[in-house]
Amino acid sequence: PGVARALPQRCLRPRPALERGFCVHVHHPQEPETDEVKALKAAAQKILEEPALAAKVAKTTAAAEFLEQCEAAAADSEQAEAPHPTFRQLELYFLHNFIPFIGFGFCDNAIMILAGDYIDARLGLTLGLSTMAAAAWGNTFSDVIGLWISGFIETFVASTGLQHHNLTSGQMELLPVRIVKNTSMIAGISLGCILGMFPLIYPEDWRFWPSRHDLEAAQDHLDLEPSSTN
Repeated sequence: PGVARALPQRCLRPRPALERGFCVHVHHPQEPETDEVKALKAAAQKILEEPALAAKVAKTTAAAEFLEQCEAAAADSEQAEAPHPTFRQLELYFLHNFIPFIGFGFCDNAIMILAGDYIDARLGLTLGLSTMAAAAWGNTFSDVIGLWISGFIETFVASTGLQHHNLTSGQMELLPVRIVKNTSMIAGISLGCILGMFPLIYPEDWRFWPSRHDLEAAQDHLDLEPSSTN
């Protein structure tokens, strides 16, 4: 009774039925676990307690498939909870993909043209290679060298001090972020390939080796000299 007298009168008023019903409604009971969930938890606990069992299970093909499914489920969960990136994050993510691909496209096209022209000029006449075959060999060298220098290009871009985008793995799976990534790579490699075409406009007088056309013309001239002398 003393406690009742000390309490304010508004605390002693009976609560309306609607308010009582609302309070009951907001407390949802936890859904019961299914047998599959219980079995999965038990198996996980047993694997944690027995390292030998974990090593044995890891060697099976089913374990690899199960891990892939777990990673996919975790990625879906992160994607559903990932906040939408800011415009600044998308801008930085664009630059992080755009700048390296300029270097990739430039090196790939420039090396392919130079290597193909050299093979065409030096080995085309000797081995009887066509211009297309020389271009194919030049593309092969370009791909191999591109794989080797790709790490140097990424290191160089990282050394420029470009601010990191700080996107989470879940945010990177969002559709707008993937569109930005693909767009930046396409734009970067396209610009790099265009810049890598500079050997095509290189002056003939500045060439380091004669072109196949000049060598063929010189060969024809030498073949005609004996007949003209006779």
